[in-house]
Amino acid sequence: MSASARWRRLLVSRTASDRSTAYAMSNRFARAGGRLFVSWLDRPSRNWWGTPEGDPPRLRRLCAIGDGQDNHCGAAIAHDTRGAIHAVLGAHHGTFLHRVLSDSARPEAWGEPLPAAELATHPSLVCDRQGRLHLAYRSSARNPWLLQYRRWEPGAGWSLPASLAVAATPWYTSWTNSLAVGPDDVLHLVLAVYRLLEDG
Repeated sequence: MSASARWRRLLVSRTASDRSTAYAMSNRFARAGGRLFVSWLDRPSRNWWGTPEGDPPRLRRLCAIGDGQDNHCGAAIAHDTRGAIHAVLGAHHGTFLHRVLSDSARPEAWGEPLPAAELATHPSLVCDRQGRLHLAYRSSARNPWLLQYRRWEPGAGWSLPASLAVAATPWYTSWTNSLAVGPDDVLHLVLAVYRLLEDG
């Protein structure tokens, strides 16, 4: 199979944010109901998603799923074992919002946004085989900043935050936190630390 047969270019937006798909810890793809869904951040800071269809592929069934305050606020999406799609709408030292799409055939029918984490930035979201969501993110709840984790279970909601790491220096830190879940439901967290040096 040729490379051109395997890969197709897809224009997501002509009005995308300068960080439309930035922050690799935030998954932008989910597959449900036989469809692939793609999420991105448009200008000024609105999260959209759509379904690539046709040949060449074009985005169809477009739907806005939430706004943020700036270009740090892209959504992280994951699908669960029941076929629902979850989105954690990013924030920049703000409140993450969790929305659920129970029926992927109705991409506009997202549930109401509910708080998922506070003073948070850079969501990484995965779902295990038990239908539990796992969320890792940067927290500015204290200084030096934290890398925190929360778990969501159907019927129980989000757990209290657990701190996984504390920055070595005050103020700016980026963890590039990226979660993955294995077939045995073991969570894997990869991180690298970016921080400002004392001399700037």
